[in-house]
Amino acid sequence: MTIRKTTLGYCLILAISFLTTSALAEDADLVLLGGKILTLDSASSEVQALAIRDGKILFTGPDDQAGSWVGLGTHVIELDGRTVIPGLIDSHIHAIRAGLTFASEVRWFDVKSLQEGFENLRESASVTPPGEWIIVAGGWVKEQMREQRAPTLSELDAVSTDHPIYIQHQYNLVVLNSAGMEALGISGDVANPPNGKYERDESNQLTGRISGELPLFIQLHGKLPKPPFEQQLEGTRAFMSELNRLGLTGILDPGGGGVFPHSYRALYKLWQAGELTQRVRYQVTVQSRGNELRDIKQWSDYQTMGHGDPMLRFSGFGEVIIWGMHDGSEIGTPFNASDKAKDDLYEAARYLAEREISLQIHAQRNHSAKQILDIFERVNTEFPITHLRWAIVHGEDLSEPTLHRMKQLGMGWGVQDRLYFMGDNYLKIKGRGNAAAAPPIRTGLETGVVIGAGTDSHRVAPYNPFISLEWLVTGKSISGTVIRGADESPNRDEALRMYTLGSAWMTFDEDQRGSLEVGKLADLAVLSDDYMTVADEDISEIVSLLTIVDGKIVYSATPFAMK
Repeated sequence: MTIRKTTLGYCLILAISFLTTSALAEDADLVLLGGKILTLDSASSEVQALAIRDGKILFTGPDDQAGSWVGLGTHVIELDGRTVIPGLIDSHIHAIRAGLTFASEVRWFDVKSLQEGFENLRESASVTPPGEWIIVAGGWVKEQMREQRAPTLSELDAVSTDHPIYIQHQYNLVVLNSAGMEALGISGDVANPPNGKYERDESNQLTGRISGELPLFIQLHGKLPKPPFEQQLEGTRAFMSELNRLGLTGILDPGGGGVFPHSYRALYKLWQAGELTQRVRYQVTVQSRGNELRDIKQWSDYQTMGHGDPMLRFSGFGEVIIWGMHDGSEIGTPFNASDKAKDDLYEAARYLAEREISLQIHAQRNHSAKQILDIFERVNTEFPITHLRWAIVHGEDLSEPTLHRMKQLGMGWGVQDRLYFMGDNYLKIKGRGNAAAAPPIRTGLETGVVIGAGTDSHRVAPYNPFISLEWLVTGKSISGTVIRGADESPNRDEALRMYTLGSAWMTFDEDQRGSLEVGKLADLAVLSDDYMTVADEDISEIVSLLTIVDGKIVYSATPFAMK
């Protein structure tokens, strides 16, 4: 590894500093020099050097004081002025589910046109035995494509008729080729499925398109063949590494549809082997609709809050607590929960509050959030929740009164970049006035609600945190249109804090990570460009050149690449 390449000047600094400082100082395992290190301490200090020992930060400060930590066994990394940030933490990413299929799926997250996507499919078909599925299970949006649309059945047939092909777009559309339709038994005058429909052309012929709501797509994906365990393990390992490449060192996984107890096996295997390269905090979504409280009781009987260690820890329940309270993801549609769903949420929330268990809950709309808060405020009169850090996630149109109610309950807010991809549609449906405050991030910060940032990847959006950071700062959609106004947008320091300290707060970790301060865990990323000064439109192009978790290098690229 090309990490001990100190120049003569640095060698002199280190030698002089070593001779003039106390011999009682401990040698560091690793020292970074000559950088622009954004500590995100309370003063937003920038320093040149940082020292690490036993997975924790020993020192931050100027280069000329770093030598006291350098011994014969210390690795010294010369940063050459590069920017260092605390490791990013995605507060809402379905990484456990994504990892299970990451090694077997075709990925379109960075594809710019359908033709490029088709070439990816052809490459997969060339190495996949005939009859086996080729799957794109999400992580892309039609707005990123030059053609601004999803593929067609005939286009997928042109890629391959020997392989069933499944292309999922968020939670509103699946496109199949002819072999895929046959494999799923969709033909002729088949009746429409619950929560959706098989689309037909003017001649009443099936088009290969299946539209509908979230439950349908969970069910459809569940019919696809599952990778063998070794491939699930490979995919989980690879996905964690891919997140490292983008500067992520921690995730909060909110469960989600189709995540069952056996879904955690690969994750636990890596944890037991000491191979995790992300600090994983996970929450559980119970899957049995109508029996959620029963399942919550079963899970919580043997998964207590905080179970695990600094690399893997159980963090409560979410993002669906009661399926009848889930308001979906469509823009502009009303949501009114049934009395039974509200009663069920009250019983579940009361149970979790009594046992001091955390939760995240999905609410796209302010109207939905108000119904949820009515229930949480009632629970709070019986069993206080203000110390439990419950959170609403999404909340694209939360009102100021709603945010104040959340603050009073000690709740956090998880914000993701869906409107980067769907902002133009949001603007069309909701109008300029509403879109200019979607989401109302500045209002949230001013009310004192802690905000954790994320992506909601990988089915509904790409997992790149720098796309999300660009969107947070600029308010622009993928088309370049300004959707959220400057009055509701954070500055770069605030956005970065949302992706570090804000996300760490969600899981009671802000005293251990999220900033680069002495005594905290050594999780950080050395960036390819300066996040604080690069042009707005280039924030999304940043990657990590060197990612460190627990004081260990987990990802490296030129000029820090492994030899």
